[in-house]
Amino acid sequence: MDHEDEIDARGRAMLADSHPGKWDEARRRLAIVRRYLRQPDRSAAMAEQYARQAGIGRSLFYWLARTYAGSAKASDDVASMEDVDPSVNIMARAVESAGHSASPAQIYRTAAELSRVEGRAPPSRKSVRTHVANTLAGGSIAERMRLNADFAIDRAVLDLDVRHGTGPSEAAQLVCVVDLRRGAIVRHRLSAGEPGTDQAAQMADFDDIASGRIALSESDPVLCSDPMRSAIAGSSGRLVVGRWHVGAAIRAVVGLRIGRVALLARVPGSAGRREPVAFDTACQVLDELLLPYAVRD
Repeated sequence: MDHEDEIDARGRAMLADSHPGKWDEARRRLAIVRRYLRQPDRSAAMAEQYARQAGIGRSLFYWLARTYAGSAKASDDVASMEDVDPSVNIMARAVESAGHSASPAQIYRTAAELSRVEGRAPPSRKSVRTHVANTLAGGSIAERMRLNADFAIDRAVLDLDVRHGTGPSEAAQLVCVVDLRRGAIVRHRLSAGEPGTDQAAQMADFDDIASGRIALSESDPVLCSDPMRSAIAGSSGRLVVGRWHVGAAIRAVVGLRIGRVALLARVPGSAGRREPVAFDTACQVLDELLLPYAVRD
């Protein structure tokens, strides 16, 4: 994409609220909106011309221009409080009762017991897992993961396919340096397919990170390869080898999804591929989506 399609902060925020399948088209339309807003002539005829370029009607184009300009906010359907599942309260109490270091299975048993006492049907195991992941996100990850380390370098497979130019698309993977004490993302990098060792190792070559103990999971054949371990040990000298499912440290910070992008347990097969997104677009939108999870002084 050329410079006309660059995404500014407001555009990134708007894309972050949309489904990944719409990111590229939304980016193209926002570039057209920016060109329109720079015009001294904003007559109905001019708006109609730009709306045709964007492939949408004039009313929708006006709405998009107002939203981008900040004079109107896009409205989302928000569920009312009456629609909230009453079991959510029980699950929250179960987390509090069992403790933040408890496993999902322990929390489920606690929630089932609380439900029995109150005469309610227990929540499903799936709803408990989802609630636990979101509730505990960002807490004391070192304690929950039983890691005697300051940071972890982890990798997550995203429910997102990306492409470079005209090449084939690949599942996006996110490598993060996770601050285990503060429950935050220190650094991150998106890759198309598996990240290269050099890319991942460079993330540990940073003063605030290199001075601490850095953990890798021996369950991850990509990040815990011999070259990667040697690179991290050489930069920090304080490598800690733990064992956790790939992506667990990242999920402990962000929950089960980043915006509308789910974190997957494994790379999806070709049958489950989605409409790919341009790699540059995906990088910029993920940068925006990860801002709330960054370390703040």
